[in-house]
Amino acid sequence: MFNLFKKDRNKSETKAMMACMYKFMMTDGHTSSEESRYFWDMCREKGLDKADMEDMILNCTKYSQAFPKDREKQKLLLAGVLAMMKADGAVKPEEIELLKKYSASMGLPESDIPL
Repeated sequence: MFNLFKKDRNKSETKAMMACMYKFMMTDGHTSSEESRYFWDMCREKGLDKADMEDMILNCTKYSQAFPKDREKQKLLLAGVLAMMKADGAVKPEEIELLKKYSASMGLPESDIPL
């Protein structure tokens, strides 16, 4: 699912992808332990150290607006975001609305959202 996180990605690109996921995790104002564990495990798996993670969180807005240009990578990103949102067993309406807005900002139609 996360082919967009290939080993040849630089840290800036990886932080951009993870910042997007972080933003979605924080959407509903509540972060479950499952969501949090899923997110932090993924950060570590993708090679982000503590300093990288702190930078990504402090600059979340900047990083999360760096959309992938390739359509397939955009779809993979949305699939990854949805998987993280489902980590706590429930996808809330506000998370779906943000996902739709995010998808639209990349120019993807709602039909490309992997709901």
